[in-house]
Amino acid sequence: MPPVISPFSFGALPLNAGEIAQLQCLVPTGDLPLAVAWAFPGADAPSARGVSTMALSERISLLMIGAVDTRHIGNYTCTARNAAGAVSYTAPLTVKG
Repeated sequence: MPPVISPFSFGALPLNAGEIAQLQCLVPTGDLPLAVAWAFPGADAPSARGVSTMALSERISLLMIGAVDTRHIGNYTCTARNAAGAVSYTAPLTVKG
């Protein structure tokens, strides 16, 4: 069975500069093993941008930004893959300067 990602967002309103941001990518269905990965602006050097990701389990991955600023604006995408297919879900982040 291919994976399914539960919808997620940073919220309805723009975040203020300096606030903490977090997304949870939950894959409630889909055959194991699963590979879950994040893509986001500046993903080539995430730690330098203050972005970190962490797998909590085979089906849950977190993306965290300790203090958002305008360089974090953009789309954050979680992709889950298994032998049956791949699926992605994207949430935009907007930040007040």
